Amino acid sequence: MTVSSRPEAVVSRMEPGHWESDAMVCLASKAALYALVERSSRMTFLTKLPGKTASQTSKSIIERLKPLDPKLRRRLPMTADRRTPITRR
Repeated sequence: MTVSSRPEAVVSRMEPGHWESDAMVCLASKAALYALVERSSRMTFLTKLPGKTASQTSKSIIERLKPLDPKLRRRLPMTADRRTPITRR
């Protein structure tokens, strides 16, 4: 989902379990970092990615969110900045 097409429940930050994500890549070292932010609590996770493929990113997201309460993991797709929604599990 794009930022501009978010439902009101997501925009208002009243309902837990909606996530934003963004990837950051260092031009010099090519290291990749992935940020996950839960919109209502603003809980943030930063994860160093082993690589930049969709598969490696998906695995990192799954591992990072696995220990959380299922209520916080239920909302997909998550909003990704300037990218298509991440819906692969």
